[in-house]
Amino acid sequence: MMKGRGFSGSLSFSAAPARGRNFAEFPPRNTSRNIERGSGGSVRVTIIHTASLLNLRGSEFWVLEVARLLRDESLSVRVVNFDYARRYPKTPKEIKLRLDVVKEALGREVPLTRLRALSLRLPLSGSWRGTSVESTVDRYLHFLPLSRRFLRSLNDSDVVYYVMSQGNPAYLLVVLGTSILAGWKPVVAGIHVTPRIKASELALLKLAAKAGVLKAVHVVNRSHESELRRIGCEIEYIPNGVRYEKFYSDIETRVQQDHFRIIFVGAMTQTKGADLLPGIYRSMKSQGLEFTLEICTSGGELSESIRDWSKNKPDVLYKGFVQRAELSKQYAQASVAIFPSRKEGFPLACLEVQASGTPVVVADVPGLTQAVIGEVTGIIVPPQDVDSFARAVAKIHSLWKLQRQNYLVMCKKAQENVRDNFQWTGTVTSLCRLLLSVVRDR
Repeated sequence: MMKGRGFSGSLSFSAAPARGRNFAEFPPRNTSRNIERGSGGSVRVTIIHTASLLNLRGSEFWVLEVARLLRDESLSVRVVNFDYARRYPKTPKEIKLRLDVVKEALGREVPLTRLRALSLRLPLSGSWRGTSVESTVDRYLHFLPLSRRFLRSLNDSDVVYYVMSQGNPAYLLVVLGTSILAGWKPVVAGIHVTPRIKASELALLKLAAKAGVLKAVHVVNRSHESELRRIGCEIEYIPNGVRYEKFYSDIETRVQQDHFRIIFVGAMTQTKGADLLPGIYRSMKSQGLEFTLEICTSGGELSESIRDWSKNKPDVLYKGFVQRAELSKQYAQASVAIFPSRKEGFPLACLEVQASGTPVVVADVPGLTQAVIGEVTGIIVPPQDVDSFARAVAKIHSLWKLQRQNYLVMCKKAQENVRDNFQWTGTVTSLCRLLLSVVRDR
């Protein structure tokens, strides 16, 4: 496994276990049929996401995939989404396009309730302005889901799954309080981002766990387990997955590739390392590589600057938002994918691109390193090191150009990694088991 400040030696292709994938053995499918809840006879699950599904980032796609698959496991599933923190779609045309994607993904079987939360600011005195007191008060008043429809959704649930997609747990604590008002509905908190929990917030989460409302925490990134165990409730590691058959492509077609294509898929944010793309590009050009860099993104605060940077560069294609069907084709046509993230939960795109048979170059950060087998399905390099990224891409370019059969072996290993370890079937079955255990223990 590549560690430290760079990498050395030749690439090897022997099978090796990926870090952090030893999750529990999956139980038989359709395990929900032995527990009857609600008028329909099936366990009722409400999935709550407090960032707009229209952002269509990793956590949003997780909701769209998992909701339908839990429904296939005979659970009664409802999605409640607060059209809040909508960062990326701006124009009415783009909003409609993304809303169609959401509705098509959920289908008619999974009801979607779209709500808005109140956002208040208290008139604090001048001496408090700009202090931690004002910051704390604003954080909790920023999201107030005071809605009859929301309470009705909770009342009609046997278990609540909350998708935590922002670092601080303020919204989670609000949802826990609302679940108490709705009759002490048990909550499973899904941590899909690197958590930032203050001591006071940890104390409140411990209280919620002791009171029996916060029943379990689901982590997709194994590195978060030790910190979250302090809460005092069950911690379950269940990694993300993909629909392998949806992204699979015949790698033999890559024998005919005559142009080296690099793809970046992710939000235009510093967290995803979008600001590092110009530096990686310049370093690759300085090595004399011939390539095309394609940028596919749902948006972000760096969109305008990266789009402007890409102009007048014939070997950089800023494609912006790409629908899923087209994105799978882009994956299959790419020669390598790069993920220079500074932080990650567990990136779906990194799994999807490997499922298509495309090797990856990733930053050595938790989440990414769980999804990649170093020197087998891709190369792991130090985070924020643009020259190391460029050298790693050059290494794969050399395989692609001079040792095509070895390159195809790496492509095949990438597919096998996802096929054998990261399919939704196992992920959803384990999540189903967790939800049902919470209902049983009420």
